Amino acid sequence: MRTLNYGQEFSWSFSYYTDFYVCKFYWGSKTDSVDVYGERIQPFCGRVCYLAAKADGFYVGHDKKSWNKIQDWI
Repeated sequence: MRTLNYGQEFSWSFSYYTDFYVCKFYWGSKTDSVDVYGERIQPFCGRVCYLAAKADGFYVGHDKKSWNKIQDWI
């Protein structure tokens, strides 16, 4: 488990199509799990993928400027 404060980042690497990663996020009273790598988000990312948890949901992108919303908070 890793806790990130506002503005902090965490990165890791893994093998394409051989690993599956789900992360659980907490934001105040909100909690949710997100598939952070897979076929659903691959079209938005390429070899590098950024994920952002924001007040209205979860976003991915191939850089830190091009965000695509993939999921609302439950």
